[in-house]
Amino acid sequence: GGILVGAYALALRTERTRSLLQDAAIARSRTTALRGEAELADLQRHVDPDLLLDVMGDVERRYRNAPEQADDLLGRLVEFLRCAMPGLKDRTSTLAAELQLACAYVKLQSTRAVGRGEGAGWIIDEPADLPSLVFPSQLVLPMLALAAPGAEPRLRVRRPSGGVQIELHDLGRPVPEEFAQQARMSLQS
Repeated sequence: GGILVGAYALALRTERTRSLLQDAAIARSRTTALRGEAELADLQRHVDPDLLLDVMGDVERRYRNAPEQADDLLGRLVEFLRCAMPGLKDRTSTLAAELQLACAYVKLQSTRAVGRGEGAGWIIDEPADLPSLVFPSQLVLPMLALAAPGAEPRLRVRRPSGGVQIELHDLGRPVPEEFAQQARMSLQS
């Protein structure tokens, strides 16, 4: 009888230990998933360093050749960074702030294009009476990156029947389904 009680107690301990190990494995996988999501969010919430280096290279070249253009370009970069900084810290923004950031980006890129003899780039149409809507931060800039080189894309914000619609036109290529799905999920959350 004593051996049977000892075996039973050992079996209970073994089962309890196995259960604790399984719970620890589940908790570790959840923690790994949360860390992965946080790292992805950090990667999405930064100003593209290549953009900054390219703009600073343009500024340096223009200071040698046309200082007044360099000052204008530097002013556009500062305006863009001022608009981008709040979105880098917070996950949510407003639609008006995101469109302001998009306009600052378009002005920056247009100023760069003028110095290189290229076209104007994006056109952004927004209503004057834009409501103050909560909007995911840093979502509009990736939309602007969807345009094909040489295209004349347009971002249009409309207010049909009390709602708000964001439309992309004339991108020169189709919107990737993965981006569309990610944008829908961001807007729904």
